Amino acid sequence: MPDSVLLVDYENIGKIDLGAIPAGVRVPFFFGASQKSVPTEFLKAALRLGERFLPIDIEGQGKNALDFHIAFYLGEYLTRSPGTSCVVLSKDKGFDPLIRHLVRRGFTVRRAN
Repeated sequence: MPDSVLLVDYENIGKIDLGAIPAGVRVPFFFGASQKSVPTEFLKAALRLGERFLPIDIEGQGKNALDFHIAFYLGEYLTRSPGTSCVVLSKDKGFDPLIRHLVRRGFTVRRAN
């Protein structure tokens, strides 16, 4: 069974039910430089994910800095394991052209709100 990855744009999405994430799905969370804190309940739920939870703290600020990091990690997951199924959890429709390109290239990728 191919790996599954849910790349979370926490800066854009904010609240998420971590308990709804299926077992076996890796979950890199991207936190923007302007995010100084996260709710305690979120941290408790993240700890229950164990090694599947990968916090990625974006240093520095810039237009689309966090989005570029997500795009980089997305490409890295897909090239290291081409059978990986990836979902970008973001309200940012700017990911859509990249995702369409990756799908045309044969990768399994989609964006969800």
